[in-house]
Amino acid sequence: MFMTKIRTALLLAVCLTAAVGCTPKSEQPAASTGSNNELATTPNAGERVAAEQVTVSRSLQFGKVNAAVYGVFKQSSDIKVFEEAIKMAGKIEGILDISKPDYDIVIATGRSQRSLHLWLHPKSEIGMYTEVSDTGTGYRLTASSTEKLKKLIMEQRYSSDQAENNGDVVNLHGKWSNASKWKQFVNHVKDGTMDAVHVTSYTI
Repeated sequence: MFMTKIRTALLLAVCLTAAVGCTPKSEQPAASTGSNNELATTPNAGERVAAEQVTVSRSLQFGKVNAAVYGVFKQSSDIKVFEEAIKMAGKIEGILDISKPDYDIVIATGRSQRSLHLWLHPKSEIGMYTEVSDTGTGYRLTASSTEKLKKLIMEQRYSSDQAENNGDVVNLHGKWSNASKWKQFVNHVKDGTMDAVHVTSYTI
């Protein structure tokens, strides 16, 4: 019996300052601006609102949730892992100097949602998160929470059909899908235009 292994990678095209078509700095997504990513409503003081599901996507940029869903968690035991990780995290003092997030997390209740950026590198023992609406304030996860989140997210099944529908460039045992997106990405790199593409490979 063969086991399929999945490898994903996000490639970014660097935006050259002199290149035509690059997004000006003033027009790039601002971390502090209000958006649909923020809580729709705020519970009353002391009121506990149970989350109904947690949606995970692979992050593309600061200040915005990637709409291409990687996985959805609805079981109470899984949701609790996310809730406990946030609850036990400690605020990081000082100015953050961080790379692009690994994941976007949306915790939804019946009437509101909370959107987070999550840093969860496979080789790191300590993860971190920020609110999507405030990427200047970070919270350090405990080692235990980091390990539990890694196990939960990285063991999530991500089929080749889902990857293709999400717009990934997919390599399924040598058979490529969405190859045109790769060509477009390469052309943008040559032109100095800002772009990003996820490459997902399935190996035996």
